[in-house]
Amino acid sequence: MEEGMVEVVVAEDNPPSPTPTPTTCPANDGWYNIIPPPPCDVPNPGNSDDDNPCEQADKLEKNTGLKDKFTALKNKTNQNKEYGYMYKINSDITVNAIEIEGEANAAGIDVTITEKFDGFIHSHYTGLLSVFSRDDIYAMAKMYIGDKMIDPSTFTAGVVTASGTQYILKIDDIVKFKAYAENMVNNNAIEDLSDLYDKFYKITPKNSKEQNEKAFLQYLQQTKSGLRLFKGNDNFNDWQPKKVDANNNVVDNPC
Repeated sequence: MEEGMVEVVVAEDNPPSPTPTPTTCPANDGWYNIIPPPPCDVPNPGNSDDDNPCEQADKLEKNTGLKDKFTALKNKTNQNKEYGYMYKINSDITVNAIEIEGEANAAGIDVTITEKFDGFIHSHYTGLLSVFSRDDIYAMAKMYIGDKMIDPSTFTAGVVTASGTQYILKIDDIVKFKAYAENMVNNNAIEDLSDLYDKFYKITPKNSKEQNEKAFLQYLQQTKSGLRLFKGNDNFNDWQPKKVDANNNVVDNPC
């Protein structure tokens, strides 16, 4: 396993939604050929006010149950295994969570998913990445393709690390993320993406947390992932969206 990951096995009891057939699109304007652009004939539906990623992050700031789960994970980052929760948020904003954990001294958590969830959060212990691993994103893609998200527009992936960082990922552009996820899962592009993640962006445990944060944001943006990264404070009551701007600086990225 790689440096801090959730390995998802999806039990396929629901077929994935069909992919829209694109018309001829302009040439890919990226420098890479691994991630194709999203279908250009499919308009971005955007998000409703309730499904806006920033609105969703604001709701998480007020969710006591979920903040308690994040805090519990933070308190375990000094141990020698990863911990996590697969969770659902009830109509009364309470949280139903299933605790999961990895093996000692082995980065990662293996979990078989047989039902839909609102999100998953997990920890990275000392020596692991200060940001999401590539396989964390792969797990998110597999849940989307396998129809194991209650609502993709409100789904949350989260990580708390021994480096003192905490992040969540939200799907900001469902069309882009669909293309990204399908290419990664259905076309087995995970190895190509792994080389890109490790060798080009150089996201490693040896970097500073600032270096990894910037490189991870560049990866999300330049691969047209459709994902938006939020950085949390120590109390998990403030999540700020981030991006790398045209001047190569990490700045806030309001929805």
